[in-house]
Amino acid sequence: MSKHKIIYPYIADEWRKTVIVNNWHRIGKGMSANQVLTLMGEPDLIELLYEPKVNAKETKGTTSWYLIERLSEHGSVDQRREKVVRISFDQSETVIAIDSWGI
Repeated sequence: MSKHKIIYPYIADEWRKTVIVNNWHRIGKGMSANQVLTLMGEPDLIELLYEPKVNAKETKGTTSWYLIERLSEHGSVDQRREKVVRISFDQSETVIAIDSWGI
């Protein structure tokens, strides 16, 4: 569920990078999706979030991905050399986790 087509290698422009770097640490568990949008803007990717079980088919929410850099669509974090923020929401669109790589 991508907001727009991402062309790899992807590197965010300076404005986008500044917004992500300056605001991601202000996101906290319990915040609403609207509060996150106000701070971060639209995510680059939105994916379904599944229960952490083998063959889990039931979704428990979504993840919003904010990309600063991702050199390849596939591969490990090291292979993609990505700099990203992932914000996980439950089904009521409340933040349940914030993760980052390479920032």
